[in-house]
Amino acid sequence: MATAWNDVLFASELWNRALESYGNAAHLTMKLFDSDAHVIFGPIHPTPLFQLFAETNGYDPGMFGECARRCVAQTNDRPAVIVSEFYGLSVIGTSLMLDGEMVGAAVGGYAFVDFSQLSEVQRLARNSGISFDRLWEVARAQKPVSRDRLASNGQLLQVLGDALLRENHRTRQYEDAVVKLEETGRAKDRANQELQHAASALHRMNEDLKGFAFAASHDLQEPLRTVTVYSQLLVQRAGEQLNGEAARWAGFIEQGTDRMRNLLLGLLAYINIAQTGGEPSHCIGLNDALNSALKNLKEAIQESGASVTSDPLPRVVGQEVHFIQLFQNLIGNAIKYRGPSPPCIRISGQKCGSQWRIAVSDNGMGIDPEYHQTIFGVFKRLHGTKIPGTGIGLSICQRIVERYGGRLWVESQPDAGATFYLTLPIAENEKP
Repeated sequence: MATAWNDVLFASELWNRALESYGNAAHLTMKLFDSDAHVIFGPIHPTPLFQLFAETNGYDPGMFGECARRCVAQTNDRPAVIVSEFYGLSVIGTSLMLDGEMVGAAVGGYAFVDFSQLSEVQRLARNSGISFDRLWEVARAQKPVSRDRLASNGQLLQVLGDALLRENHRTRQYEDAVVKLEETGRAKDRANQELQHAASALHRMNEDLKGFAFAASHDLQEPLRTVTVYSQLLVQRAGEQLNGEAARWAGFIEQGTDRMRNLLLGLLAYINIAQTGGEPSHCIGLNDALNSALKNLKEAIQESGASVTSDPLPRVVGQEVHFIQLFQNLIGNAIKYRGPSPPCIRISGQKCGSQWRIAVSDNGMGIDPEYHQTIFGVFKRLHGTKIPGTGIGLSICQRIVERYGGRLWVESQPDAGATFYLTLPIAENEKP
């Protein structure tokens, strides 16, 4: 494995932290080797015995290197844990493999398996040049490890090594992707645009939705229900005893709680649209979504005497419920903010390059250009409480369009009606 890849697969900070924790728990000194059995880094978490060897003319029994060579020489898809023993000492090692390729080894030692055999300690003292008394003192202070426990520690090291490799491999895959993206300027620009879009969407979600979801769905609605129930009970039980002013106050309470409930429901709808999860998207017909929205608005259309006409609309990728909500909000607003004449609403669509452009036009009271951006904000209402509403509908429409890679804007003048335009990508199976 090339040195450049070693820097990625064996990022020292991640491996150091992990092997330090493992060595501390298993009472072992750790070393990491590459595929040629060369030390990448270590020792990590030197034990008293390891330090004693290092302080005595740098004595090295060679067990770490020998165990590493045996590890990297393995060819099985699932290599065995290697245990090497010498003079009553043991080291454990595991091969590090990624996608069937040997990339290195992790080795830990020294463990005393047979340290209680005095003869082994005497042989090690003679071979290392360390006085028997010093070596025996360290040996007696270190707890013995059974071979079963040593094998279990080796299996744990194998699992840890696999997990660390996979984590660092993601970095390697990212580097590969970056290299490929840099091969063409077009691919790089596309990646930057996607990154900017994701960052902008995340920023908006963090700013707009932080802390709203739980409060809106749980904490805030419960006291509203309580206020509504008790105000209704008060009116029912007091009955005729309530004078005109008291009855009017009770009505204000009920109206206020209804408005707050509608605000919370609108807020929840806004949050649900902004979230990227949910049902998968598929190719749907905008004509079907429009027809469903018109059915939902049937009563409002009849009461206002509105006329709604539409050209044939395209098929796009998305969830039908979102586009029903989109048309329902836009057409509902055209009816709500109508002028002196009965509402005349027209929906049309045309292909513009790689996108569809849908237009929803009306003959209503219009919007001053000064407020063309303001109206898409959450809780932004131009007419106060004169016209019922929550100020969330257009925010939901904008989120729906942006969720599917499009844009929503308005062109309007006061007393001249309004046209809301939205763009949506052409579905792959609809392209020529």
